[in-house]
Amino acid sequence: MALISRVRAVWTGVAGTPYYSNFFLDDDGTNAQQALDQTETLLQEWIATAALGLTYTIEDQVTVLDTATGQPTTVITATGTTDTAGGGSDPLPWGNQVLVRLNTGVFQNGRQIIGHHFIPGMIEGHVASDGLLTSTRASELALAQSEYSNEPGNLTEVVWSRASNSAPAVGSVFVNRHLTFLRSRRD
Repeated sequence: MALISRVRAVWTGVAGTPYYSNFFLDDDGTNAQQALDQTETLLQEWIATAALGLTYTIEDQVTVLDTATGQPTTVITATGTTDTAGGGSDPLPWGNQVLVRLNTGVFQNGRQIIGHHFIPGMIEGHVASDGLLTSTRASELALAQSEYSNEPGNLTEVVWSRASNSAPAVGSVFVNRHLTFLRSRRD
């Protein structure tokens, strides 16, 4: 039975929220506070230049999941955190988000197991004249995500695959300069 920890962040404060971000780490729950602190470091980079009003809260509970069944095995309480954006007041439409692709290099039935994070709160200053995310901001986000996923001393980020009942480690990350548009399932 392989166990992973799930850290959840809830984004609020702007139109279209709440947004939810899930982070899966290779940990059986014994390092719950480290999982929350590591996620906080990543989200602080995400929100440092995000649009004013956007707030994240990292929940106080780390859920430990069995990768084979997808069922929670325990919930561990630790100390989460909340932070508010310190960036500009000229937000892009709130549905516009940055897509971060989490590549594992592991293939199941001929397809790579990949994960995604969506980063909200982009501002006009993050977009170049060609309509794409600036290469500078894309590089900053890619570096922060790579450090989160693979930095020595950090817990290893994994991509949980329900289809293969596995959670391979993130091998590389890619920040797409084309903005995505996140819609609710009700649209």
